Amino acid sequence: MSRVDPIRLARALRPPESLRELPTQFATAVDCEEFLYRVRFPKGFSCPRCGEQRSWPLKGRRLIECARGHKVNLTAGTILQGTRQDLSTWFHAAYLVSTLTPGISALQFQRQFGLTRYETAFQMLHKIGSVLVVGCGCARCAMPRPIRWPGSSNPRSSVAPLCTPMVGTVIDAWLEGTHQGRIEPQYLQAYLNEYTFRFNRRFWPGAPFLRALMLMTEPTKGPNPTAHEILRSPKPTG
Repeated sequence: MSRVDPIRLARALRPPESLRELPTQFATAVDCEEFLYRVRFPKGFSCPRCGEQRSWPLKGRRLIECARGHKVNLTAGTILQGTRQDLSTWFHAAYLVSTLTPGISALQFQRQFGLTRYETAFQMLHKIGSVLVVGCGCARCAMPRPIRWPGSSNPRSSVAPLCTPMVGTVIDAWLEGTHQGRIEPQYLQAYLNEYTFRFNRRFWPGAPFLRALMLMTEPTKGPNPTAHEILRSPKPTG
């Protein structure tokens, strides 16, 4: 399937350009489902089982039924598959991760949205960060950078494709600020993905949120990790 230009899609879908617009534009579960459908299938739905293109959504159930009777879950094969959280919470998480300048820690997200378990908040934010594609393709973006590990004086090389030579200073301040330096080694790349995705798109209102949703609804490579697999030893941050 050919790639869809996120800027062109943003003009067609008009995603929210501020946090205040989210509850108005996505007031109901059906609103969220309809928007996610247009994000995931911008060129029209094709049943993965039979190829049938005639279809209709089963509103309120996150299901699409083709003309031959096959039912397909709207989130099947993505990082959203099997989630127990409503799409509105996922939309808010995607918006904050993709647009909020300092980002948001899992502990802050848990408190702000009244989630019962810290692990749920961590899993959601980590899944979003793990799929974000970063960089613009320039030589500077493709270069591994030395990132100082929080609490250590020894830098390590990680992929942080920021279009700026001040990458070390910028990310060090962010890790020590938003996350208070409490980053598990196995999660570092996902955090860097999140930050650089947001930094490189800081002048595009609405488009970062839409691009994040596009990446969240792409087919995952391999099995979708469970909370237990992701959260081997999480520690609250922020």
